[in-house]
Amino acid sequence: MVKKFESGLIFGSLILVLCCSFMVSAGIPTFTANRTALNTIVLTFNEVVNGTAIDDSFTVVGATSVTNTAPEGELTVTLTTVGLIATDGTPNVGYNATAGDIISNSTSAEIANGGTIAAADSVAPTFTAKRTALNTIVLTFSETVSGSAISGSFIVVGQTAATTNTAPSVGTAVTLTTTGLTATDGTPAVGYNATAGDIVDDSAATNEVANGGAISATDEVKPIFVSAAATSDTNIRITFSENVTVTTAAVAILIPVRAISQLRLR
Repeated sequence: MVKKFESGLIFGSLILVLCCSFMVSAGIPTFTANRTALNTIVLTFNEVVNGTAIDDSFTVVGATSVTNTAPEGELTVTLTTVGLIATDGTPNVGYNATAGDIISNSTSAEIANGGTIAAADSVAPTFTAKRTALNTIVLTFSETVSGSAISGSFIVVGQTAATTNTAPSVGTAVTLTTTGLTATDGTPAVGYNATAGDIVDDSAATNEVANGGAISATDEVKPIFVSAAATSDTNIRITFSENVTVTTAAVAILIPVRAISQLRLR
């Protein structure tokens, strides 16, 4: 924007007109970026902006598409991305002037095209759960985490006492030891107790695991042989801790001869 100022000086019959022109910087909005969820990035501007919600007005490295909220005299714009999967990512955000129309509320200057603003990591780490033994559950986190072994940091549905956990140190695995789980085919839900626990990611923000949750532990517990009973001179009924499927015609079961005699006598 150019502003022009004129001033006149009178010396007798001589009028001297001085004409001065100078440039006043048109305020171009800038922004910082904060990734608050897996596919959510909040932009904070240095001044109030206006604009429209237009697909791909912004670019985010790693995203297949980006949509934005429409600011109306606001300082923030929220981006919703598609395709970001890493909870520890700090993707660069840029502006696409060809598509967008985000401008300063005061000067109408548009955001500069391009840019590589790294989004700060404010995304909490997540985990999956795998039940590897009757009272053992292994958690695998989406990024490296650190923390302490604190009883009650995690809650497992069906537990009869507080669950204990191993202390991760810049690792992605935590092992839980439960009490009271008896079904070998169970897939109990696992949640995090932020009141007790201190499991955080290794980013500068040290984001803690989100409180609550109900992550089902996959079943990797082998069925247990419970009992055997003779139903005839040639048949024995085997009972397992859960339903099993026989996938081959030839099944070898080793039972001591003495045990077979005892079964037949019943």
